[in-house]
Amino acid sequence: MTEIELPFAFLTWDNHFLITIKYKDNIEVGIEEAKLLIEKILCFVNKKRFSVLSDATDITSSMDASARRYIAEHDEVNGLVDAHAIVVNGLSVRIIAQFYIKLNKRKHPRKIFSNLNEAKDWILQFG
Repeated sequence: MTEIELPFAFLTWDNHFLITIKYKDNIEVGIEEAKLLIEKILCFVNKKRFSVLSDATDITSSMDASARRYIAEHDEVNGLVDAHAIVVNGLSVRIIAQFYIKLNKRKHPRKIFSNLNEAKDWILQFG
């Protein structure tokens, strides 16, 4: 397992070809952070298929529209993603996650969870 810390999140790459992104609290993720996130993900995966688990529990952070759009439209990364689980436990973050999923149609399955273990169980079936 490999873990790195970014200014706005922790990234973990494990043996199940799963990248976990644990966002930090009280952070505004903008376009520069989104570019750094994509860069690090591409370094981890080395053109191999993977799944993503975004852990947005216990945070009040947000991601601006340009960052969400950059990530959603990054074809190189999205072409390698098998599935994406988003874990939330706050109403505002859940609404943003639902909006993100509805607005940005992708071929891979995506689902929102309120329980981290359920999200891991769901996502591991795609790996």
